[in-house]
Amino acid sequence: MEGLSVTEVAAVVGSCDRSQPAGRRDYAILILLARLGLRSGEVAAIRFGDINWRCGEICVRGKARRQDYLPIPIEVGEAIVDYLTQGRPPCECRQIFVTAYAPRRPIHPSSITRVVYRACRRAGLPPVGGHRLRHGLATEILSRGGDLVEIGQVLRQSDLATTSGYAKIDRTPMRAATFQSLIGVLATTGMRIGEAIAVDRADVDLCEGVIVVRSSKFDKSRELPLHSSTVDALASYAQIRDRPQLQQMLAYVAENPVDYLIVHKIDRLALADAQTTYDDTIRRFSV
Repeated sequence: MEGLSVTEVAAVVGSCDRSQPAGRRDYAILILLARLGLRSGEVAAIRFGDINWRCGEICVRGKARRQDYLPIPIEVGEAIVDYLTQGRPPCECRQIFVTAYAPRRPIHPSSITRVVYRACRRAGLPPVGGHRLRHGLATEILSRGGDLVEIGQVLRQSDLATTSGYAKIDRTPMRAATFQSLIGVLATTGMRIGEAIAVDRADVDLCEGVIVVRSSKFDKSRELPLHSSTVDALASYAQIRDRPQLQQMLAYVAENPVDYLIVHKIDRLALADAQTTYDDTIRRFSV
């Protein structure tokens, strides 16, 4: 499951009409989901006593009765104050977020999900739940150069396997770089698609400008010289592929060496996927 992009999150959060009490409430809820990575139930459970304004901390009541203290970003604090002073109706509930209509009562986690649904529709996006904002925060941290440990700390998770499920890398740039390199190798070496996607890291010597083809017909191997432009292209692709956070995720989840040509997924680029994309590209450019 992928999180929303930074642009999409901004559109969702910015869709609230903050001139209205309900809009101020929804904005504060969305900011908590997007900036702190809270779950819907955690937002609904926030009480007045959970916020220490002097220390700038908020107590989050999570799963298994766990309590965590998180710093309150300025944007989050201002949104909560705006709702409390100009949006929250008089109510004796201890919870901060209450229903917009009488009878006033603490907002339910399912209602927070509906808040996100409505915001997505206003932003022109398919409705998603609050967990997608949590995924989006993990993706944003990863794109800024953070690693799984940092993401786990922000999302309050100790299991890296669980954290890796949240930290989805943007597939589009990685996939584009993969197929750009693949098609370049096919064009300059005359290799078959099946041979190219079977290339391992050890089969490529960029210093000597040579690539070893091992999975050819009749189980024969051969060496092919690489043009200088191909060497430069593969070196650039290797830098993208070997980003520290990507390597960390792949090494942890797959526990296998990273193959040379991969898509965003943790497995080697599949022949069917490569063939389909290659054929579509050829048809698109009428080659």
